[in-house]
This record gives sequence, structure tokens and C-alpha cells, in this order.
Amino acid sequence: GRGFLVTSSGLPVSSTTAASAETKPYAGRVLVYGLRGEEEPLLQGVLNRAGKVHKRTIRAAAFAKRSRTVTPPPLPPTGAADPSSDLPAPPSYCGGVIAAVSFDGVCSIWRDCGELSPEGLLEWQCAVTLTGCSSELKGVLWSSQDTLLSVCSRDKSVWIYEVPEDMFDHAMGVGEDAGGAGDCEVVSILTHHSGDVKALSSLPSEPDDVLLSASYDASVNVYTADEAGDYSLTTSLKSASAASGDKAATIWSLAVTPHGTRLYAGTGEGEVLIYHIEDGEFTHVHTLTVAEEGTKARPIYSIAVPPPSASHGCVLLGYSSGIYLYREVSSVMGGGWTLDCRAKQAHEQDVMSVAFVDDGRALLSVGEEGKIRFWSFVIG
Repeated sequence: GRGFLVTSSGLPVSSTTAASAETKPYAGRVLVYGLRGEEEPLLQGVLNRAGKVHKRTIRAAAFAKRSRTVTPPPLPPTGAADPSSDLPAPPSYCGGVIAAVSFDGVCSIWRDCGELSPEGLLEWQCAVTLTGCSSELKGVLWSSQDTLLSVCSRDKSVWIYEVPEDMFDHAMGVGEDAGGAGDCEVVSILTHHSGDVKALSSLPSEPDDVLLSASYDASVNVYTADEAGDYSLTTSLKSASAASGDKAATIWSLAVTPHGTRLYAGTGEGEVLIYHIEDGEFTHVHTLTVAEEGTKARPIYSIAVPPPSASHGCVLLGYSSGIYLYREVSSVMGGGWTLDCRAKQAHEQDVMSVAFVDDGRALLSVGEEGKIRFWSFVIG
């Protein structure tokens, strides 16, 4: 493309060659990093550090919208700095509430404690675990008001929980001392997919009433809630390859633009299906083909769109071992798209997740080999 990408750092999360748990200190954990402009990202917290809540791989984690900045009291004189970093401790930490899901069928909700560990990391405690679904969980999504939490599963279902307001009261305890924080009620169990559900998204222009789910059955289901909060299937979007009988068109990833006018759906055939959204109607307007001719197509595991504060409207994809940044170049609905920049060998293995950071001015990518990389970029 006409732009360029520059990696600013590579953070090893785990060893891909060692087999023992002792040499993989963060396996089955959630890592919280603080981003400080162009400085090296700093590890600020580790959830499930003792490995007691999640016993298997954590597939996804998400901050609630009501995150907070925490300025904890300084460590006591006996406290030691984090031996893995020679950077000074930050004056503030990113805290709040995080939900995580894993392959053992557990969804956990964590709150920061407002205090530092002896290693200089922000302490987190599990407020509640949700174990209604017995199969592997693949995705987790907070609603726009943090009142609902949705998880999707290998058993072809989507579970929607109502989250009580006191879940966000950091003055409350955890476990048996958490009071109402443990009362997350199931409000809906959606079982319309015929294959395992891979990803979730929602329409940001709606309060809490439009939910999207992507599945191995090559469809994106659209659910709408009525005034009583009950969800029903209103639309099922099928890819063209699925309509022709091609079973390989799994929908692996979803992303909706901040204003709720575009839906991007990444398939197992290296394509991105683009839908225009207006008045609750989804119109397929374009298909981006990332897979190069003559090569075996790979799934697009992750798609990201920039936040509303960004100065551009690009879409970021993780495909095979690379990351790709596309930009719409026509104001006509479903008009032309151009590849602005890419890094074909961003990782040693498949790119599993991508995101915009720093108000859309930088990127991050996560590789299956266990590394997080941060990137600066120039478009146009």
C-alpha cells in the first residue's frame, strides 16, 4: 500500500516451545498493560494469577465501559519493583471491571482492588464466576451501558446475563462478601445457530437492544430485545459461499463502526463481508478479499475499527501472520476500498487479535506464538 507500519515493541506473553507450566507464567491469565504514548507499554496487572478461577485457556476478555484510573498508595518500604521491567512504576493504573471467558466454560468478572502487589502490579479480585454454560466459551461482550454481559459458546448458544449496578462498587468485597455482585441473572439463552458461536458484537447506536453473533454455520444472527428485555432473532445474514453450499465459510470475527452504519464480518475464506446498516436493515455492499490468488485461504480471526475520536475511518484485519489496514475511498455506498498499508509477517504464527489504540493513532496485534506487538502507521 501507500502507507507503512513500524513495530514499536514486541512483548512475549509465553514461550511457544516450552511445555511446562512453570515456563509459561501467564498461561490461562489476563494481562493488563498500560499504554503511555510512545513509551514502552508496561505490565500493570495479572488476573487469575494463581490459576484458581480458570483452569484452561482464556479465550477472550473485555473491559466494562466504566473503566477507571487508579492511583494506589505507594508500596511499603519492603515492596520490590517488578523484576521483569527496569521502567519506573506509573503514577496511575488502568482499573475498573473486566469479564473473561475460557475453554473450561467459566465466565469470570473481576474488579481492581485499588492496591498494589509486592511486585508493583495492580491487584484484581474475582467478584463472581458464571458457570451456566458447560461448553467452551469463545467470546464476551459488555452492553453499551454495562447492564448486560453476553457470552458465546461452542455448544451453539449465546447466554445473556443481567449485571447488577453494585458490580461496579469497588468498595464492596468479593465472593461471599460481594452482596448483590453475585446476583447476575440469566435473561436470555439464544440457540438459533447450528454451529459453535465464534464472536459477538452490537450496534453502538442502540442502548442495549441489538446483538450480533457470528458462527461456524456461516451466518451472522441479529437479535433485538423488546421492552421486557426478551431477545428474538430478527435477521440471519448468510455469506454467498454458504448459500452455494460451501461449508468453509465460517464467520470468525465481527466489528461494527462507532456510528453503527457498517458491519464487517471476517470469514474462514480470507474475505471480509461488508454490510451497510440503516433503519435496522443490513445490506451487503462489498466483499474485501485478503487472500492472495494462488494461495490457500486462511481465516480472518480478528477485525477492528477505530474509536470515534480517530481522524480516519480505516478497518484493521488480522490475516494469517500479517496485519492489513484498509480504507474506504468512495462516499458511494459500498464504494471502492484500498489497502493502505500492511505487514505480511507481523508475527511468527497466525494473528489472533488486532486493535486500535491511542485514539486510533497506533495498532496492536497478538500472535498465536504468544507475542503482543504495538505498531505506528502512516496512511495515504
